[in-house]
Amino acid sequence: MALTKSRARDPRNRFSVWAESIGASALWGALTSLLAALALFPAIPAFSALLADRSSSFASPDEAYRALFAVLGLMAFALTNLWFLIALINFGFRAVRFVRERGVTTRWGAGWAIGSWFIPVAALILPYLVLRDVAGVGAANADERKRSLLRFWLVWQVVNNVASFGLQAATGKDTSLIYQGFVITACVMPFFAVPMMMARKLFREIDGDLKALIV
Repeated sequence: MALTKSRARDPRNRFSVWAESIGASALWGALTSLLAALALFPAIPAFSALLADRSSSFASPDEAYRALFAVLGLMAFALTNLWFLIALINFGFRAVRFVRERGVTTRWGAGWAIGSWFIPVAALILPYLVLRDVAGVGAANADERKRSLLRFWLVWQVVNNVASFGLQAATGKDTSLIYQGFVITACVMPFFAVPMMMARKLFREIDGDLKALIV
């Protein structure tokens, strides 16, 4: 137990705090995604009517309250999703630096752990490749750890892109798609809990693998 604590507090360990942040943001992200969906569903007719008519007010106070709760729910989820993203970026950056300092050869340098997220189109795959470099380091079954990372990444990308498609349709100029866009967004929101719970478990395991390398 003392050895585990000393490793966790080792000044060379700059990645564990971000692994813990991934776990915390994933938990809150899963909860807020469910709450956002529950708040959005009742507000869909009000939002659709408001945007379709391009009016400046809701038809009734009840619609306005439902819309307010939906906006608050979506904002709460957006903040936790941003927290989750920042934690992923920083974990990748710190983990790549850590393993390279220990002589592990990685295809992508630590700078790519940050920069890869901001390259259009390539951001769909490059961050995964950077994380893949460290996913199997120190693991008893490196291939399985990498497969787990791939499963998480694919599910997370699918959910994000479907939600993005729904929001674009809901806020676009084609009024015939506004209602469907909100429905798609509300339906996909709860599914964010799946990749987030996968990440919570996966990065806890990767963190444990890397901490075992501290001597």
